[in-house]
Amino acid sequence: MALRLGMRRRARDLYALISDLFDTLSEGSGSFNLGLWDPDDPRPVDLAAAQHALVARTQENLPREGHWLDAGSGLGGPALQALAAHSRLHITGVNITPEQVQAAQLRAELRGLSNRVDFEEGDIQALDQAPGTFDGAYALEAAFHCPDKAAFFAEARRVLKPGAPFALADFAALDSGLVLWERLVLRLGLWTSATPPLFTFAQWEEAARTTGFEDVVITDLSSEVRPTLSAWADRLSRHREALVARYPRLLVDAFALALRQILKRPQGAFRYVLLTARAP
Repeated sequence: MALRLGMRRRARDLYALISDLFDTLSEGSGSFNLGLWDPDDPRPVDLAAAQHALVARTQENLPREGHWLDAGSGLGGPALQALAAHSRLHITGVNITPEQVQAAQLRAELRGLSNRVDFEEGDIQALDQAPGTFDGAYALEAAFHCPDKAAFFAEARRVLKPGAPFALADFAALDSGLVLWERLVLRLGLWTSATPPLFTFAQWEEAARTTGFEDVVITDLSSEVRPTLSAWADRLSRHREALVARYPRLLVDAFALALRQILKRPQGAFRYVLLTARAP
């Protein structure tokens, strides 16, 4: 419990600190995900299109109407994308950082969607919603922050209606391939980003199954995510001066350096998982 509370506070404080950075790099979309791109497509990556594609892929098995849970809703982009596509949908977004909740609420108001979405401050490992509240749920690059991923899966299952679909798109650990200094750098990066050790594909699957989810399917999206990293490096470079005006130059340059180092590795420094499942 102490570990979970400590990591929760660190994640909340971290995202409060860098919320403006995320907002700047999202370029008004409210989406801050790695994006999805065909590795065989010779065209330069359109990062906005790639991010839209990843959101759509994550949400594709959820019902087109009813009430969804967005677990770790960030700046609100993925929820608003779904609402724009499906007119009979309502979404509750839960996020740990009040600054991001406020930014998401404002974005919903500006798009005229605030009557169909509720962004709330909360812990996705201990949700306030009653059992059987939601017709579907997803978590996009959020659950990796949870020190108790079993608690997260158990909560997601609890608040879903029987048979309701669930989807998670997130980072996963490499099974092997990192040399000692790379493991040390990765561990430092995880610590500074308030992230416990990454799960492997097998650990993600086990956590879902042992908490009662059924029809668990793991899909490896690593090769489709990797092409977008260079586009992220370009976007960071494009906004560097604006970011340096708000943040220590060392922080911005460290972010850029980390991206460049990952790009040098043929297999990257992490894998990327899409997990789909169904509540019993």
